[in-house]
Formats: sequence, C-alpha cells, structure tokens
Amino acid sequence: MALFALTAHNKAPSAVSQPLERISVEMVRLLVEVVEGGELAAITLPTSLVLRASA
Repeated sequence: MALFALTAHNKAPSAVSQPLERISVEMVRLLVEVVEGGELAAITLPTSLVLRASA
C-alpha cells in the first residue's frame, strides 16, 4: 500500500492508504478489455485514512 501525506494547519499529519497492487491489476485488466473491443469502464477501489499523532 502507498501512503500519500496530507497536512492541515494545527493538525497532525495524516495519510491516505491506497492498494497500489490492486490498482495495477485492475488497470491492466481494464486495458486488455478495451484492446479486445470491450467498453470503457471505471471502477472505484477502497482507500483508508491513516491518522497519525503529531511529531
């Protein structure tokens, strides 16, 4: 999972965790479908907010 930092004033830094392996697998699957003549499609994958204590 990848973490992308988010910050806000006077708050502890947090991050959004994204399933990069699954994103990659789904991206290839969708591309193969289109190359084989299928319809364009979009999917939504789950993410999670990782709250962290301030440093």
